[in-house]
Parts: sequence; C-alpha cells; structure tokens
Amino acid sequence: MTFHVTFTYDASSRDHLLNFLKAGGLRTDGSIKIVGAWVALETGVAFAIVKSDNAKSIYEMCSAWTEYGEITVTPVLAASDL
Repeated sequence: MTFHVTFTYDASSRDHLLNFLKAGGLRTDGSIKIVGAWVALETGVAFAIVKSDNAKSIYEMCSAWTEYGEITVTPVLAASDL
C-alpha cells in the first residue's frame, strides 16, 4: 500500500529537525520503502511517499517525528489504478 505522509513543523523546530534528518531520521526497519521525501524549509512543510504492507511500521516511523511537529498519513492510489 502507498501512503502520502505530510509533516508540518514550526520554524523553531527547523534546525532540530534538519539534524534529525541528517542523522538518518528516515531510516526504516526494511518493511517500508521510501519512494521520496521532500522538505520545504521556508514553509514548515515536509512530505514523503512511502510504501508498506505493515501498518505498525508506518506508525513507528511516524512516531519518531512527533516531537518536531504534526503528521498526517493518507493512503493513496495511483491515478492509473483507478
């Protein structure tokens, strides 16, 4: 299953968040494939497209981010699959 993960953060958290990312904050246990991840530094928004069949792994990955901001996880389908 594919998920769109949106993450919003305050400017006061930006440096701490960037350090978290540089230290490997997107590492997973192997049950999640990160298709891509992007950060819009000036707007306080980041997002990723991830794939996994393990909901617990998605929860655990997102839990590591909660101290930096708010997360929304939305299951998505490719338009070509509709």
